[in-house]
Amino acid sequence: MVCFCHASATQIEQFVAQFPQPAATGGVSASVSASATAGLSVTAGAPPALPLVGTGLRGENIAKALWQWLGSRELPGPAFTPDPQWLRTPLPQMQMTPLQGGTVSLLGQLRAQAQAQLGLDLLHPAQAKAFSAALATLKARLAALARNPVVARFSPTAWVRLATLNDAVTAVHTALSSPVFAPSPAQLKQFTTPGGQPMALWEPFAQRLRELAPMIAATRQLGIAPGDTERLAVAMRSLTQVKVPSLTAQETSVMNTLSSAMSAVKRLTASLGGNPLQQGYAAVAAKVQASLNLALRQVSEQLGLKLAGMTPETALAEIMQRLPQLPPQPSGLVTAGSVKAALEAKAMAALQWQVPETHPAAGTGLLAMSFAERMQASLGGSPFLARHCTQGCDAELLASTLG
Repeated sequence: MVCFCHASATQIEQFVAQFPQPAATGGVSASVSASATAGLSVTAGAPPALPLVGTGLRGENIAKALWQWLGSRELPGPAFTPDPQWLRTPLPQMQMTPLQGGTVSLLGQLRAQAQAQLGLDLLHPAQAKAFSAALATLKARLAALARNPVVARFSPTAWVRLATLNDAVTAVHTALSSPVFAPSPAQLKQFTTPGGQPMALWEPFAQRLRELAPMIAATRQLGIAPGDTERLAVAMRSLTQVKVPSLTAQETSVMNTLSSAMSAVKRLTASLGGNPLQQGYAAVAAKVQASLNLALRQVSEQLGLKLAGMTPETALAEIMQRLPQLPPQPSGLVTAGSVKAALEAKAMAALQWQVPETHPAAGTGLLAMSFAERMQASLGGSPFLARHCTQGCDAELLASTLG
C-alpha cells in the first residue's frame, strides 16, 4: 500500500510552526523600507501602488507591469527564426475542443507523474487502484491537518506575494541581458518580421500548432507515436477510469495554502540564497527591494529615462510609453520539432472522441502530485511511502478506516 506517511504530516505541522510572519502584513517596517529603497530614484515616501494586494515595496507596480508586458509577448526567449517554407505547410486541424485536448494532455501528465513519484502506472488497473488508495490517505491527512488550529489559521500570503514580486524582478533582470527593452533597428526587424515574413502571417500558423500541442504532449508523455491512434485510445480509456477521492473545500484549501508556502520558500531560496525562513521577512524583503532598485535603474538607463522626482505611478507610465511595440514571439512553440510532430499527428487530429472537458483525476490527481513534489523539494523525501515506516506506522489502521 502506498501511503501518505504520518511522519510527513508531522513535518508539515513543524514547517507551519516555524514559519515566521512579517511584522506588518503586506510590507516591511519603515526602517527596513527606508534603507532598502535608498537607491531608487522616486519621490521619498511615495505610497505603494497596490497596498492591499502587494508587498508595499517601492516600485513594485513597475516590476509587475514589466513582467506582464514580457509574459504577454513570450519574452525573453530564444530568437524566433522560423523557416519561411513552414507557412506553405498545411497543418492538421483538431476536431476536439481545446478543453478536450487539454484533458487528454493532463491525463497523460498525471500518468507520467504517478510513475515518477509513486512508481505506479495508471494504465494498469491494479496500480490505478493503488493510486486511488494513496490519494485517499492524503485526503485523511489533509482532514487531520485542517482540524489543527495552527494549520487552519496558517496564512503565508505575505511571503507568497514577496516571492511573486521577486519572480517579476528576476524576469526583468533576465530581460535586461537581451535586446527586448531597447532593440536596434536590425533586432526590431527580427522581432517583427521573423523569417522575412510579417508576424501577422505567423500568428494563424502558431495558433494551429497551439491547438495541437496538448495532444502531441500527451503522446510524448505516454510514449506513443502521434500516428498510433489505437494505442492512444486504449490509454485514454484506462486513464479516464482512474478514480480519485473528492476533497472538501477545507482540505483543498489546506493543500493549496501549504503548497504555495513551500513554493514561495523554494523560489526565494533559489533566487536569493540562504534560508529565507531563518533570515526573516524583513531581511528577505530588503534583498528583493535592492534587486528591484537595480533592475529599475538599469531599465531606465536602457530607455533613456531619468526617474528622479517621479512617483511610482508616473515612472510606470513613462517606462511603458517607451517600450518597443513588439508582437508575441512564439519561439518556444513554433520549432522544427513541433512542426514535424504536428505533421505526424494528422490521424490523431481527426479523432472525434467523446472526451470530457474536465476530469476529476486530472484535477485532484495533478494537484496532489504537485503538492507531493513541493513537499519533497522543501522538506526532503517523498511524503508517499511504498512500504510501512518503522515507527508509529498507522497505514493498516488508515486502510481499514478508508475501506
